[in-house]
Amino acid sequence: MGESVITDETRALIGKPLGNSYVAGEVDRSSVQKFVTAIGNPNPLWTDESYAKGTPMGGCMAPPTFIISISPQATLPDGSSPNEA
Repeated sequence: MGESVITDETRALIGKPLGNSYVAGEVDRSSVQKFVTAIGNPNPLWTDESYAKGTPMGGCMAPPTFIISISPQATLPDGSSPNEA
């Protein structure tokens, strides 16, 4: 297996809050469906309720990266935006 592209600094952020965020509007199942279609991720955990019920999650959920797509005002703990280049 190759070397991980996840840095130690990034790994240390796993499970930590992104900082302040604002989500404009309500999130529903169709929003998640559009997102997973756009990113080409066919994981049934995102869209197949009968499959997802049999997992430890107990039901469908959004992919971890979905939150960034709906909260463009998110800030990292240092106050910077994940959207800044």
